[in-house]
Amino acid sequence: MTAPNFNVRESARILADFQHLVHGLKQRSTPDIVITMKRTTKNPSRRIQVEQQLAEQLARLAIPQLSGELPLLSIIRVTLTPDLKSGIVWVTAAESVAPAAVVARVTAQLPRWRALLRPQLSLRYFPNLIVRYDEGQSESIRIESILEQS
Repeated sequence: MTAPNFNVRESARILADFQHLVHGLKQRSTPDIVITMKRTTKNPSRRIQVEQQLAEQLARLAIPQLSGELPLLSIIRVTLTPDLKSGIVWVTAAESVAPAAVVARVTAQLPRWRALLRPQLSLRYFPNLIVRYDEGQSESIRIESILEQS
């Protein structure tokens, strides 16, 4: 394994050029360049906490209401964007129910559940949620059945 090609003099020259540029910008009364940075990464522990709370609350609402229509309905997880404004609700149900039917039925209930959950969660904005069917669990069951047959 070879060492990476690292030139100390070149790195020092680049750093000096950058410092000169920054120093030159500080000396001017009106800068030519304005840099704005948007904070895109929020506290990841806060996002995880909200994801867990949302998954628990959705499960408490969904499972009793839809258990007759969708046997073995499960809210697997909720994944949110770093800004907590949108996310995906991952669901699964018994194999006898078509995945499209599960997604359609849960999606139809989301507006009502949003109204019930909004006061319970301390969020500035309630996330826009999309429902997706989680294929992972059915795939693992299928693989286990294939392994048992052989």
